[in-house]
Amino acid sequence: MYVKYYNYLHTVQLNLNPKTMAQKIEIKTQEELDAVDINYAGEINVTGKIETIDKFYPNAVVSISGDAKVDDVCGNAVVNNVSGNATVNYVCGNVYVNKVSGRAKVNNVHDDAIVNHVSGSATVDNVSDNATVYRVYGNATVNDVYGNAYVNKVYDDATVDNVSDNATVNHVSGNAKVNRVYDNAQVYHVFGNAKVLKVYGSVTVHNVYGSVTVHNVYGSVTVHNVYGRATLNNVYGNAKVTDVYGNAKVNNVSDNATVTYRK
Repeated sequence: MYVKYYNYLHTVQLNLNPKTMAQKIEIKTQEELDAVDINYAGEINVTGKIETIDKFYPNAVVSISGDAKVDDVCGNAVVNNVSGNATVNYVCGNVYVNKVSGRAKVNNVHDDAIVNHVSGSATVDNVSDNATVYRVYGNATVNDVYGNAYVNKVYDDATVDNVSDNATVNHVSGNAKVNRVYDNAQVYHVFGNAKVLKVYGSVTVHNVYGSVTVHNVYGSVTVHNVYGRATLNNVYGNAKVTDVYGNAKVNNVSDNATVTYRK
């Protein structure tokens, strides 16, 4: 069975199976994808080379065999099941990127950005609201977030820089670095080293198997259960360091400082 889809530029004839017509469409060219009805509610399986996806399919699951690139969307952008790399730039609404076999890059999002289940590295830059990155098997980098930043389950290194609200980093197999947070910063369960630098609120660091370094915090600092060294410098609130297996150094604390070692 053949069905014709129309848009402003293309009339494309697609080969559809009547039994699965409302469930799945296979796309092999850019023209075929551009011609699909935006209200299509099934799966769009892209098996050819597609350079851009310039429309948002609100009820569809888009599966892409190669790379996916989304640019200049004045609504929400959803990219799901990408066998290659995924790149999303300049979105006026929310961005959701899920299940990417390669790298994922998201840049310039006016609302929330969510990136989940990336086999390669994940990079999220310049988000006007909240940024959430989790289940990344490469490096995770989150920069310039004007809301909250949440990074969870990174199997390599995780870096979070310049967050206007709170920053939380949890379950990192490599090293974790958090820098320039204008509210509170929390770092939990790091199997490498953890660095927290220049935080205007409070800092909490728990369960680090490497060393911990905390510098320039305008609130209080709590560090607990560190298997390596713990170093704190320039804390304008209280500093509490408990259960440290290595050496602990605390310098220039404005309020009270407490240090206990694990025997």
